[in-house]
Amino acid sequence: KKINAILDSKQKSRLTLFILSSLPLIFLETISISSLPIYLITILNPSKIFEYLDHQNLEYIILNMSNAERALYGLVIIFFIFLTKAVYHLLFNYLEFNTIKKINLEHSSKIYSYYLNESYLFHTQNNTSKLIQNIADVQRSTSIIFSIFNIFKELILIFCIIGILAFSEPIILLITLLVFSLPVTF
Repeated sequence: KKINAILDSKQKSRLTLFILSSLPLIFLETISISSLPIYLITILNPSKIFEYLDHQNLEYIILNMSNAERALYGLVIIFFIFLTKAVYHLLFNYLEFNTIKKINLEHSSKIYSYYLNESYLFHTQNNTSKLIQNIADVQRSTSIIFSIFNIFKELILIFCIIGILAFSEPIILLITLLVFSLPVTF
């Protein structure tokens, strides 16, 4: 509710665009992370992949390749997946910093113009360092909004990875959760 009260409609639309642009990034993160085990399985045991895929032409092509060819083609595909993710991540970071800068500028300008329009008596009764601190606190409030957003983005990514593991290998998912839960319990 407080975030809703702080942001105006233009800032909310920028933030909505920012949130929507993060969805492909989450998808690319998930694809890039999950492509590494697929790459290894394709090199070591390609017939294991065809338990999940039912595509005869692809199976024929992959099984007739040597290990070196599979490794090279897989490496090229993974390179382009990670390159695409890096370029999108760069554009996403530009959008994030641009959005943060605009929100900070707009809020700081509002507070600054409010203080400029106040009477001389207002400024004599208030500590100037507190007024300056209020202007600087705008950056903290914006960083809190984006920190909350990043937490939700990382949670969505974790749930995507858990979903992929649950779909492909539920036993490995249980072992992984047990291994990672041991340090948490201690």
